Amino acid sequence: MQLTKEELQGIYDLQQRQALLKEELAALGQAKLNIKLREAQVEKYFTVNIDLEKAITKEIEEKYGKGNIDLETGEFTPFPTEDTQEETSIETPAEDSTETDKE
Repeated sequence: MQLTKEELQGIYDLQQRQALLKEELAALGQAKLNIKLREAQVEKYFTVNIDLEKAITKEIEEKYGKGNIDLETGEFTPFPTEDTQEETSIETPAEDSTETDKE
């Protein structure tokens, strides 16, 4: 008994599809491994970046104290200290009452 050309072609096509499927699965497996490797590299880079940020912050705070930096101008503005905050809080109510009296 002999298979028809169409039946043989169907089996041949199926074998080709299976071979392509195996290739695709292998490529996906390799892609997953590449992604895992890239994730590990990014995690390492992230950790190094955090350590670098801490070191730079510490160095700047030791030199200038805590504050804000304008990256465009390089100007450093220190955060108010407790003494400055007390002076500000004492002056603020007086300024508010003066404005209230004007109204």
